[in-house]
Amino acid sequence: MLNKQADEIRKQDSMNQEPSVPETPKRRKLVSSAISASAIIVTAASRPAWATGMCTRSGLNSANLSGRHKFEGCGRSSGRWKTQQHLWPTDVSPATLFTTVFGSWSYKGNTLFANQTLGQVIMLDGGSNANPGNIGMHVVGAYVNAHAFPKSSQSGKGYVYSPEEVVNMFVAAANASNTAGNKTALQNLKNLFDAANNLYDGTTVWP
Repeated sequence: MLNKQADEIRKQDSMNQEPSVPETPKRRKLVSSAISASAIIVTAASRPAWATGMCTRSGLNSANLSGRHKFEGCGRSSGRWKTQQHLWPTDVSPATLFTTVFGSWSYKGNTLFANQTLGQVIMLDGGSNANPGNIGMHVVGAYVNAHAFPKSSQSGKGYVYSPEEVVNMFVAAANASNTAGNKTALQNLKNLFDAANNLYDGTTVWP
């Protein structure tokens, strides 16, 4: 009698149990997708807030403090500054005379960029006695970059040259070209600034 009751209890228990669901490839895929989605959400949430503004002055000053900067330097091509003069840093005005910043220097009897503003000089494209070695566009671009992305920032990842270095390099080249009577020194400097201005143009996200 007791054996018969035990059998009835076991039979009832087996009827009350939920059937097991076999693990299928489709079920495994759903679980895996859910885990991957969670990982993406966590990764996105953990990205530093300054990542998209890392070439701003504040970004340059804070990036090194976090130890997570992922860029080597900052700079924009002269062509970008040429067409985006409204984005120049506030301490560099397109309306400032070139000679106010770089001084008056002669080349073959002419004062370089006399009575022309920085905004006008950066628009020049093509070499001539008035623009030897096509230096104008590139030296102004370098000067704007030096102000926009300070070399002296805490991250040490700004533009290659400081504003003072850009001016001094131009003065030295202008003197050398005037003394030699040819554009070689200014042309060499143009090539140097052109390379520096374009070095990080593809990875600089501001402006």
